Amino acid sequence: MSPGRVQHYSPTRQQLIKAATLPPERGGVGSATIQALRSVGGAIGVALLGTLANSGYRDGLDLPPLPAAARDQITGSVTAGVKIAQAMGRPDLLATVRSAFVQAMDTTLWVCGGIAVLSAILAALFLRARR
Repeated sequence: MSPGRVQHYSPTRQQLIKAATLPPERGGVGSATIQALRSVGGAIGVALLGTLANSGYRDGLDLPPLPAAARDQITGSVTAGVKIAQAMGRPDLLATVRSAFVQAMDTTLWVCGGIAVLSAILAALFLRARR
């Protein structure tokens, strides 16, 4: 963990514990709960966004006729798709794989941006309501 990340998270954790109006003797429980929620939330977020990216990649592939084994490998992995396209000497297939990957990442990053904006709005509303 980088020092900047520690500095970033430490005040946030302290602010959350204060906002929950926990007595000082219960601060450890509050801190552990916040850490657990962050860990679980991060894992779920990665899983959902990974699924979105994978689905976008598969949907974005417009593959020409290929052997079934090659098709399965290409739809299963971008890296495999690039290797197969290069091994077959098919620049059209390579372009298709790359385009599908970029399209999937574009969609995933737009979703991430939307989540960030929504989170900022909710944080501002809830923080304003607490004052």
